Amino acid sequence: MFLYNSMWAWNLPASTAPHGVVLHAVGCPLENAESRQAPTSRDRFILFDPDSYLWELDSETCGRAVKCLESYPWIPTMVERTALPSMTDEQVAAILGAAADWQKTRGVSRIILPTPLISESDQSVDEFLRWLDTAISVAAGLSPQSLIAVGVSEVAIRRHFDTILDHLTARRELPGIYIFAETSRSSGSVAVNQDVARMLLMASHFVGQRLGREVVVNFADTFGLACLAVGAAAFAGGYERKCRRLNFENFEERDGGGAFPKFFALGTTAYYRPEKDLQRIRDARLLRLLEGDRTASSAALFEALKAGGSARDVPTWRESRNNVAAAKAHLIERLCGATDELVALRPGPDRIAWVLEWLQNAELNVTYLGTRFEDAPLDDDGRHVRAWRASFESFIDEFELVV
Repeated sequence: MFLYNSMWAWNLPASTAPHGVVLHAVGCPLENAESRQAPTSRDRFILFDPDSYLWELDSETCGRAVKCLESYPWIPTMVERTALPSMTDEQVAAILGAAADWQKTRGVSRIILPTPLISESDQSVDEFLRWLDTAISVAAGLSPQSLIAVGVSEVAIRRHFDTILDHLTARRELPGIYIFAETSRSSGSVAVNQDVARMLLMASHFVGQRLGREVVVNFADTFGLACLAVGAAAFAGGYERKCRRLNFENFEERDGGGAFPKFFALGTTAYYRPEKDLQRIRDARLLRLLEGDRTASSAALFEALKAGGSARDVPTWRESRNNVAAAKAHLIERLCGATDELVALRPGPDRIAWVLEWLQNAELNVTYLGTRFEDAPLDDDGRHVRAWRASFESFIDEFELVV
């Protein structure tokens, strides 16, 4: 399944719907969350993330986010949040129970049990394991099924993730996991480098495929498709940057306008400005490289470009701030379509072959576009796809997943 991350805005384009949604405490105060209806989704699959990895956001720079988080009944006081190890096991269990009880009242499809973010320190691992064991105990008496949050800071992956994975797979009572990486120290808008890719693939395969537990991957952008191929049940993402990548800076309050529309191309894993990029691609007679990414929401844009016109001629794709409804609907259509195509294949070799072909072809397309527009690069150069492809190939070779 493809799940859409709904942060500040819970309304999604009326023209299309994702398979499911992930709602977030950070984007909606308790009062509003209890009165709003969840966005429409194809499979009516709803998750609500307590966002425990954001509990230590700075109230001075992230005031709106902190205010939303603090409105929920499970969040510890600020003093407790800055000293989680001093909390007793009973206090941890109470937090988990409160978060679970509230989610049940909202009719979620799975309950997400929060845990602290794993950072570079050994103490953070010990604290996570304490919350993990408490969460497993709490989950035993819950319905619907639970997912335990597993958040790892990018800088801690090489040092700690193998240990974390060993602990996860050793606990036979583990209900399922909701896993993601925090990538605040990375530059650019891309969520997944080779360390993050390997972590998500390892969790998807060893917890999902081999242990047979449900794995939901978040904040991995479209690399979530690769995770589905090796064992994950679902991945979450979205159009806005804070929906695609977990970067603490995205929750800081800044002055400025809204986003411009961008056309998402799975065939390159990149996002293009309709006028500044797509018209240049059309003029270079290369629009055919993106033809496979046409959707109902982008059909008018393609027709205008093919007729020699401008994106300005299509109001829903005109490059103006906050004019992103069509771009968002297009992304949802494209990722739902790709997900449906992938999961319709035989698990194992067929799905892995699909992802290999996608990533290899995307790298070829990105490399060629980079050469053609070397003197005036496109808005998104797509260079991340090389790391994605290399990580996926290395993973399937290491574990002999292709016969």
